[in-house]
Amino acid sequence: RFADALREAPQRDYLLKDTLVALQQAIVDPRFANTGWRDSVNEQNYVGRSLSLNEEEVHFVPPRPQDLPELMPAYLDAARSILHSDVSPVIAAAVIAYSFVFLHPFTDGNGRLHRFLIHYVLSFRRFAPDGVVFPISAIMLSRPQDYDASLESFSKPMLPLVDHDLDQLGRMTVLNDTRDLYRHVDCTFLCEKLFEFVEATIEKELPEEIRFLQHYDRARRLMREVVDLPNRHADLFIRLCLQNKGRLSTNKRQLPEYDALKEDEIVGLEAAVAEAFALDAESEKQPRQSSPPAPER
Repeated sequence: RFADALREAPQRDYLLKDTLVALQQAIVDPRFANTGWRDSVNEQNYVGRSLSLNEEEVHFVPPRPQDLPELMPAYLDAARSILHSDVSPVIAAAVIAYSFVFLHPFTDGNGRLHRFLIHYVLSFRRFAPDGVVFPISAIMLSRPQDYDASLESFSKPMLPLVDHDLDQLGRMTVLNDTRDLYRHVDCTFLCEKLFEFVEATIEKELPEEIRFLQHYDRARRLMREVVDLPNRHADLFIRLCLQNKGRLSTNKRQLPEYDALKEDEIVGLEAAVAEAFALDAESEKQPRQSSPPAPER
């Protein structure tokens, strides 16, 4: 769903309340999805962890729910202004996405939407070619210490300023007026970190994805010399082989997609995948797995 949304990024305005609510509903369990900002359910959420049955360690406290009807429209106005400005796409993505996650407007899914907004801004500003999803999320999630440091650059110094109380069920109440703490975030360090993630994506993630796609294209060419499978069947065959050391398992051979294939054809298709991805049947070493590109429409 996010990939489809990103492909539409240059033509869509995702910095609208209704659109963000719809995205949140698409990524969380429908039973826990919001119909608006979390003021609609009057929930004060927070980020933390349980240390024991009766002790909670709080890492971050977002705005009170009653402050969101004032803060979120101002945020969306500022975000749209930044999106359409001539500021660097990376700086725009950092300011828009990190400001969103610090406001934490939903009861769940804020982190995923925060990373979606980074992708969205970079796509909207055409940081990468149209139709190409710049895989920065993979780098951010693979470097949790750096990612946490970016978030904590705001949350740590702010935490002592928030007077809060937790009841026995872990429900929080913020006791002081904190809305101004979220209005003017210093994004300098956040922008620097996002530039680091962008650099790592270009130097590490993109070359690996390009290598995978090169192997994938070669596998498809070699497979066509054996059997010209439908696109979806071929994509699935490659994925199943990569998950099983270059072989289609006995159970998977019974799938309806492959029940018409002869044994020698399956062996030939396996050999095509193994050759394209340089698989060694005797080795435990596995190639990087990625999602095959969507078939052309």
